Amino acid sequence: MFFAAVATPRCHPVLIQQDNAKPHVAPDDPGVVAEGTEGGWCIQLHCQPANSPDLNCLDVGPFHEI
Repeated sequence: MFFAAVATPRCHPVLIQQDNAKPHVAPDDPGVVAEGTEGGWCIQLHCQPANSPDLNCLDVGPFHEI
């Protein structure tokens, strides 16, 4: 019973975050997906969300002087 619970494949994804610069690859690139799933791993790329000045709370008020 214990062996069956341990032997079941579980995929807890490992997320790698990259910024949106041009030299980086797309998260859905076939080579990246193939290498990320090799050996039973579940590695996924995610792009960093855009930094909007409207949402950046550190650019307002007293934090701007730091």
